[in-house]
Amino acid sequence: MYTDFYNKHQFERIEIHVVNHCNLNCFGCAHFSNICKPYEIEIKEFEKNVSIVTEKVNYKLLNILGGEPLLHPNIDILCDKARKICPNIIITLTTNGILLPQMKEKFWQSLKRNNIQIRLSIYPYTMKKGRKLIDLIHKNEVKIWDIWDGRKFYLRKTKYFHNNAEKTWKNCDAKICHQIYKGKLYICPISAYGNFYNNYFNKNFYFDDGIDIYKNSSEQIYNFLNKSSPNCATCTNNGRVINWKLSTFNEEEWDA
Repeated sequence: MYTDFYNKHQFERIEIHVVNHCNLNCFGCAHFSNICKPYEIEIKEFEKNVSIVTEKVNYKLLNILGGEPLLHPNIDILCDKARKICPNIIITLTTNGILLPQMKEKFWQSLKRNNIQIRLSIYPYTMKKGRKLIDLIHKNEVKIWDIWDGRKFYLRKTKYFHNNAEKTWKNCDAKICHQIYKGKLYICPISAYGNFYNNYFNKNFYFDDGIDIYKNSSEQIYNFLNKSSPNCATCTNNGRVINWKLSTFNEEEWDA
């Protein structure tokens, strides 16, 4: 049974990585997907985590992503599970589209059957194929939620702490991108996956530890996600806008 607190407090969206790795190599990737170890979520773990979050957190939209989610061998099953758990929630799948022409009929049928919409990220690498990808999605009778222009990247992470964590959080467009990852919820992708950076470059920069979705109540989770954290003090208000390019795996790429 939903509590009064649950009904009165709603988040815009919750996101979940079904894989961490990617088939693109973007400079300064905000999810650190080009410097992480390959990871595919188990179907049972996906079910369990999405179920408990949906039980405790009121939200409008579930976004399935990565990495590149089409790299998951059971992406069609995960989509089926997501809709079963979330019958009344908008569900989207974010992809760079590279693998769409190779996807089997069961994938397309799962999206169509479960009314899961595609969020298509088009980068310079795929720009010339953009129209064909859009036509392919429409041909399979799947809806497009939005199309993101990936020609420019916005870098916001720095190596240094400052005193404007609250101001940064209030102005941050990523603060609504709450991440489910390995039994925890995180405020944003950088806090969830930042330790990929630490592991790859042998650093010890601070990243949030998240909040345990099993041990904490709806109110505790809401309060954790709905405020700034120490991690916000290492992001900037202005950031750095760059043209998309391939990564050279230099740690300076992630410094705004």
